[in-house]
Amino acid sequence: MYYKISKSCDGVLFLKFEILSRARLRATLEKDELSGYGLSFDTMSAKDVDTREMLDDVLSIAEARTGFRKGSEQTVYVKVLPTEKGCEIYFTLLSEENARQNEQDEPFIYFTENAETAFTAAGKLFELGGEAALYSQPEGGYIFIESTGDCAGRMILSEYCRLAGKGRASAAAARERGNLIFMRVSEALKSRGSSQ
Repeated sequence: MYYKISKSCDGVLFLKFEILSRARLRATLEKDELSGYGLSFDTMSAKDVDTREMLDDVLSIAEARTGFRKGSEQTVYVKVLPTEKGCEIYFTLLSEENARQNEQDEPFIYFTENAETAFTAAGKLFELGGEAALYSQPEGGYIFIESTGDCAGRMILSEYCRLAGKGRASAAAARERGNLIFMRVSEALKSRGSSQ
């Protein structure tokens, strides 16, 4: 179901929504609408106050106009993709079970064969404020070990890598076999940025 919101005042002019499921909503913004928030796709960041305010505003409008509902304590995963005209924002409501992550004490292990994919995933994780350790594997490929229980971080890793295992024993085996590239995404990318 599509919804189109029009406003004549500053801010969002033509905001389009599509409800993809009970737990997923897509909002489409054009470049002019983003600039009304003082943003462009390139300047958006999970840690940026203007970005967070824009996302809150868009989600509030969606709730008011479309019936899409987020519980007061419910976690929302947000993914923003560029388009020729602006961007698409996907809001996914995480189930209480996923948000709680019954298994969050256990490390999750993610694998990718490709170095570029590994570092792209690390960058996305950093933007989100997530943490994971990255190891190269002697037989080839890269392993992320995510042990914070962060749902959004695990969703990012699962977009770029495949889940290769769970649990302390699997994580210990991966650490033993692998060569540590970095223990924490944030430390690695901050030091990389300061050396350039």
